[in-house]
Formats: sequence, structure tokens, C-alpha cells
Amino acid sequence: MPSKSHKLLNALLYQVGWFSCMLIAEPLCGLIATVLMLMLHFASAKERVKEFAFIGVASALGYGMDLAVAKMGYIDLRVMTSHTSYLVLLWILFSTTLRSSMSVILTKKTWALLLGLAAPWAYWVGQNLGRVHYTEPFVYSMVLHALSWSLLMYLFYKINNKLFAS
Repeated sequence: MPSKSHKLLNALLYQVGWFSCMLIAEPLCGLIATVLMLMLHFASAKERVKEFAFIGVASALGYGMDLAVAKMGYIDLRVMTSHTSYLVLLWILFSTTLRSSMSVILTKKTWALLLGLAAPWAYWVGQNLGRVHYTEPFVYSMVLHALSWSLLMYLFYKINNKLFAS
């Protein structure tokens, strides 16, 4: 179980990385935050191989889910850029929080599903920053994304239980 200071630093680095990717839109800033986050995360990880597997799977599934929702035309992830490299960094950053600063989310299915329903609000903030854009009808696009996130968070809950069950 990560210490309180580790969790606090994890949450802070996630926010720095999120704002680096969303506000500054400079991949290098996001990459630096991601590398720092990974260094912090693995420095205190007890089961590094399992942590690496969890972060890799969670990042790939999350990125794939976002790309699928974008491919279906419900969200535009390329508003300020022609690529989605910032999204890969965001998913890596987010994945490190799931077993650290937001570890409570993976303790119960209900918490995981609720985070899934709430998560698209971060994309809405990104839309207000001009970084992403939900297509019209907005509510329909956001609800579909929220349901996708809920399914994804449930998968993360199950993967975490399989990998780290005592």
C-alpha cells in the first residue's frame, strides 16, 4: 500500500501531466511528467512486473477505448493536433493513479463503475480548454463515453483483482 506522501505526489504529478497535455499541448512537457510519474511509481512498487503489466494493459485498453469512441464519431481527440500522442501519455499517467492516489476505486465494483460515469467530465473540461470536442448531440456523446468508461473501469477492477489477489 503506497504511503500518504506517495499518494499525494502521485496525484500532484498526474495533475501536472494532465495540464501539460491539455493546456500546454506540448508533448515534451507531458512526456517529462509521465517519466517522473513512472519513476516515482516504480521506485515504491513491491511487485514491479505486475505493476508494469497493469499499467501497460490499462493504458492500452483506455487508449483503445478512446480511439474507438472517436472512430465512431462521438468525440474529436485531435482538435489542437493531428495526432493523439498526448492521449497515450494521459492514459499512462492515469493508469499509475489507479493503484496509488485513486486506489480506493479498485476496492469495490461500485466505486469503479461510478468513476467510469464521472470520468468524461474531465474530457468536458478538455473541451472547454479547446483540446477535445464531443460531437452533437453532446449529452448522447457524453453518456456513451461514460458508459464506455464504466465498462473499462470494471475491467480494471477485475484485472487488478486477478493480478494482485493475495
